[in-house]
Amino acid sequence: MARIKNKAQFFTIDALIALTIVIITIITISPIVKQSRQESEITSDILESLNSLSIGEFDNTYAKTLISEGKIKDTTKSIIEQIGEFYITNQTIAKLLAQEILSSISQEENVGIWYGDTLLASRNSTPFDTAENIFTDRQTISGIGGNSSSLTGFSTRAFLSSSSRTSYIYFGGYVGEGNTTHIINYKGTIKTANIELVISDDFEILVNSKSAGTFQGSPDELTPVSYNFSISNFTSGTNTLQIKGDNLHITGGFIKITYNSNVTYEQPKRYHFPGIEGIINLYDGLYIPGNLTGMKIYLHFNNTINTFLTIGNTQLLNTSSNGTPITLTNTTLSSLLNYENISKKTVPLRFGVEDMNYVINSSKDIDVFSVTDLSGSMCNCSIVNSWCCGWWGTGCKYNQQDCESCGGTCQAGIYDAKNATKKFIDIITNSTGDRVGLIGYESNVDVDDTHNLSTNNVSLKNKVEEWSAAGGTCICCGINEAVAKLLSDSPSSNFRSIVLMSDGDANVRCWESGASNAREDAIQAACNAYANHGIKIYTVAFGAGANVATLTSIASCADGSFYSAIDDLSAIYQSIAEEIIATAFYEQTAVVSGNFLSQLYSDSYIEFEYESKNLPTGLLATIEKPFSTASTATFSLPINSTILEATAISYSGSRWTALLKINNQTVYNLTKYGNDFLEIGDPYSINIPTSKILENNNVTLQTVFSSGNMTEGSINDKIIYTISKDLASYTSVSATASGCNWTVQFNTYNLTLSIPSDYTGTETCEYSSSSHCGIYPNCNGATDSTQIATYNLFKLLDFDLDGKLDVDLSKDDMKITTSNLEGVPFLYSTEVQVRKWY
Repeated sequence: MARIKNKAQFFTIDALIALTIVIITIITISPIVKQSRQESEITSDILESLNSLSIGEFDNTYAKTLISEGKIKDTTKSIIEQIGEFYITNQTIAKLLAQEILSSISQEENVGIWYGDTLLASRNSTPFDTAENIFTDRQTISGIGGNSSSLTGFSTRAFLSSSSRTSYIYFGGYVGEGNTTHIINYKGTIKTANIELVISDDFEILVNSKSAGTFQGSPDELTPVSYNFSISNFTSGTNTLQIKGDNLHITGGFIKITYNSNVTYEQPKRYHFPGIEGIINLYDGLYIPGNLTGMKIYLHFNNTINTFLTIGNTQLLNTSSNGTPITLTNTTLSSLLNYENISKKTVPLRFGVEDMNYVINSSKDIDVFSVTDLSGSMCNCSIVNSWCCGWWGTGCKYNQQDCESCGGTCQAGIYDAKNATKKFIDIITNSTGDRVGLIGYESNVDVDDTHNLSTNNVSLKNKVEEWSAAGGTCICCGINEAVAKLLSDSPSSNFRSIVLMSDGDANVRCWESGASNAREDAIQAACNAYANHGIKIYTVAFGAGANVATLTSIASCADGSFYSAIDDLSAIYQSIAEEIIATAFYEQTAVVSGNFLSQLYSDSYIEFEYESKNLPTGLLATIEKPFSTASTATFSLPINSTILEATAISYSGSRWTALLKINNQTVYNLTKYGNDFLEIGDPYSINIPTSKILENNNVTLQTVFSSGNMTEGSINDKIIYTISKDLASYTSVSATASGCNWTVQFNTYNLTLSIPSDYTGTETCEYSSSSHCGIYPNCNGATDSTQIATYNLFKLLDFDLDGKLDVDLSKDDMKITTSNLEGVPFLYSTEVQVRKWY
């Protein structure tokens, strides 16, 4: 130890503490194998030689080569210290040098040199793992190297600076009938362009009047199509994008561009109306990020019929135009609108033609079974000749056939049920291709009480007339029979549903359900119908004796609606028929006849002024998070990030986006603006106030039909949110700071890049979801500060820590810069052991 002091090395406080811990550990911990604490002559000699002999005095070819190559700079260091330096900086050299030490010893015994837990070199005839006796000499070396040429380390700062920007241009919930034009503004160099939308037919995209490709339309009204398209015709500044085709309309979607720019995040100051060449029929929403202080509306349209503009539930305009622009000033608008009520929230916006006919356009054929309770309680016979019905006439009470054969009259609802079902048949079959089937159930389902799906309302109504009430109430029987017939005769592309009526309680079981009683059997049958086959079930509680709880549960589990009818059953069946038609068909479509000119120009806009706030600087990241169900989504904010904006997007199709909640707080409610939905806007994108957003968030979104019943949205809905995050990582002192060739995994692709960019070495590193640890292959034992800082930076971009970066960045975006602080004293403390065993 004196030798170390003579070389002007010293112990730091941390090293002394470490050495004390090592000594205590040696004294207190029992060895795993039988081990002698007596120093053997060979082990102590080797250790003394390593400690006393300088590397320059070591007469060895390999050592001299290291000196000549400049890998050993201080030849006055002891061998034990020089091996220790290589142990930290280059273990390959440390092992080779230690092996040279042992090769110079003419000793036949098993002997090895350990630094820490690492065996650097050994000469042995039997493995160490099989040793029965071990003799060990130890010495702890620690400190900060030597004099001016002492071992020094590197502290690295890695930071990501990206000029990558993402911009979205959202469509409304329903955009026109005809070709549309959209304004796209950006300053910089465009990298990609993508369009996602629900559109009624095939279409062409034109950018600045030049074609960017032709594309197929959507398969249905709730499923968007997504396409990348050519960016060759974009220019920095203002661009026009046209969507052209035959009889087009768009029900939600967006244009997304990515570009490089030095412009930081900017809050919107304008709403741009889409250009519409056809029929002006726009359902959309308006969002103002702050407290509104001023507004101007510039409208440029040509329409020989009066056209109205509504924001919220306030009509601002109702006039025709020959193409001369109309300007609504702040003085006019502030007198009509309550600015506080439309600030920092999404409000519906409607621009359409006055007195237009909005008609039903079919997108799905309807197949529906009317499942009707024919149990005995549907009769409740009024006895005329009691002797005909047995003792006191009770034999006829709940049997329609016996009742009427004895001159009695059914006082309950069998006749009401027949009349209501006939009306339901007429309404549904009035549209070409729509079919009704019939199931009458009691203690079971008798084939004579059923009718397959049909458009023949005469045949269907004749079957209804044959119905007779008797027996028990097997609700699950009726549901299961209807489901079986739908599956065998109705394609899944049709709108399939069941209308279930009961005047009592389930009292006959379907044992195959596995439930506990007849009520649960019925509920389980309904749940299975919707969960497995998407069949909706609407329920009707007829009369005071119906079990409301059971019927409500059935409707809830099968995504239908519950109705209660005391006497006017026909009116209830009419409402259900209208809801089914609205669910399957209703669209926000305008139809006109005769000569008609209508055009909205894309230079129309709403300009607004508001109190904006200072926003933090940092890396801008925009993230798309899909909904987990058709009505719910979750999203989380990364640690140390600031939310700039968040938007829920809703593919509502022919419905209206009705309700949005975040963390059980309502942020949008359509019914606040009225119940005549044709006169109200329908936003496709709904802003979520940043003040409502927590670290972890739950979102609920629902849609509504014109008839008013809430339902789910689309599984294609998503949350799009933008955050600002300062991305920099630092390391403590490490032995080296070279770099690496990295493979980095993103959610949908991988990138390979060298960090720093001028790295020319061969070492490979990886950040991915593979099972290996962090920096591959060094893992947790990495000693290169550049690798460690880079790994930590990637980890900051992996918001859910699944091994995949959550921010989409190109190779050009990954401008990771490292700065190294060199010459930092590198503190180390290592126990050196020379072991002999047999």
